[in-house]
Amino acid sequence: MAARARVPRRVSWARGAKSLFLTDAVTPARELGQPALGRGVTGSSPRYLARPFDVSVRELASAAGLEIATGAPSLSVSAAGHQEAMKLLKASEIEEGAAFVLAAVGGRTSSAKAIPAATMRACLEAFRRESSLPVLLTCGPGEERCLSALLEEDLPEGVRSVGATELEALSGLIGQASAFLTSDSGPRHLAAALGRPSVVLHGPTDPRHSGLRGAPVKVSRTEVSCGPCHKERCPLSGEDHMACFDESHSASVAAMLCELLN
Repeated sequence: MAARARVPRRVSWARGAKSLFLTDAVTPARELGQPALGRGVTGSSPRYLARPFDVSVRELASAAGLEIATGAPSLSVSAAGHQEAMKLLKASEIEEGAAFVLAAVGGRTSSAKAIPAATMRACLEAFRRESSLPVLLTCGPGEERCLSALLEEDLPEGVRSVGATELEALSGLIGQASAFLTSDSGPRHLAAALGRPSVVLHGPTDPRHSGLRGAPVKVSRTEVSCGPCHKERCPLSGEDHMACFDESHSASVAAMLCELLN
């Protein structure tokens, strides 16, 4: 499309047929040595090096002669977001300034990147065995299915739901939380920009692609021979289905949350 529009300079990675339409094709780095993180096999050729998105953007910009300022993204909570968060905290019997953990449990329907309800429940149970801090559950609009699946069985004492939250309310809650628990999803980037410590469960995604700055981030990941595959749907069945998101995350998640809180 850029070539048909006669954009005079087209800069991107030299990968596949796209290279034919570029004026500046930048050769991406490849991995050397052992198989990539969690990759059970080497593959037919060295895989492309996994790097945080902002690092890749800066490299392409440099090839185009542009300079991008470095530094972590920074956001602040709006007055409306703070007010909405206070209402939700009051309804959950949590006083302003009191310590609590916020957990985002949403995800797209049937997505392999959404934390299964059984795994999230195991993580919550493990954390509550180690800490008396209350945990609030939320999700994004349209993700209520994930939250409902988690609420179908009794949750540990001290764990309660605030329902689906819009962006401003979610920002307000994250800004008040002592720690944030989530999957490799949009809310984790929001927490980093708000400067709040978080624990991120990675399933099929490679954590090296989403390295964040600005706030403490701890990553929980299960090594599997099939991942990280970055697929939207898990093609496997039986015991192998979404094995990257099994309940073995629970012990590490509880330990990481406690470490951040301490």
